[in-house]
Amino acid sequence: MTTIFSIRFKQCLKEKNIKQAELARSTKITPSSISDWSKGKYVPKRDKLLAIAEYLSVNPDWLVGDCDNMFVEEHITSSSDEDSDEYIDNTSKLPILGTICAGDGVYIEEEYDEHIFIDQGMGADFALRVKGDSMIEAGIFDGDLVFIRQQSSVRNGKIAAVRLTEWNEASLKKIFVKNDNVILYPCNPDYEPIVTRNVEIIGECVGVYREL
Repeated sequence: MTTIFSIRFKQCLKEKNIKQAELARSTKITPSSISDWSKGKYVPKRDKLLAIAEYLSVNPDWLVGDCDNMFVEEHITSSSDEDSDEYIDNTSKLPILGTICAGDGVYIEEEYDEHIFIDQGMGADFALRVKGDSMIEAGIFDGDLVFIRQQSSVRNGKIAAVRLTEWNEASLKKIFVKNDNVILYPCNPDYEPIVTRNVEIIGECVGVYREL
């Protein structure tokens, strides 16, 4: 029997290059339980689920199929009032810079007139609105906002906003560097990876927000 948890659990382990034995050591969960969960025999109880989700840095509800958001949303309220400079509790005002592609490349719009308030602990520098469906298996859908921490490099397997310098187009993809090539992996089997050397990393995706 295959469960949603089994599929997403194995997906996370593969993407983050984490062995079952490593997960067992780090979470103090027995290797036999982790093996059974991976095979889809049953799903973990809530306390074990939370321990796994924390170690994998994913939303526990996403792991068991209760929601489509792979990342945990943190106390976010939206605002389009550009005249408001106030900070609310531990939140900060983040500019929504425009649109980034999760499909065929599109330009990032440098001008903006929208803001969103997010938890300061997220460490994001700006937000981008997603266009396309190439990242749906990572819980990122058309119309979502992704929060980007501006940096020029990311670890393999992380989701990042990048600029394809040859065409001056921007895209949101999972990043792997192999030899001198950068491989941009979509999270949708309908799309093919892009292998290129002409890429500039804009920043790492550190959160996702969906307006309900």
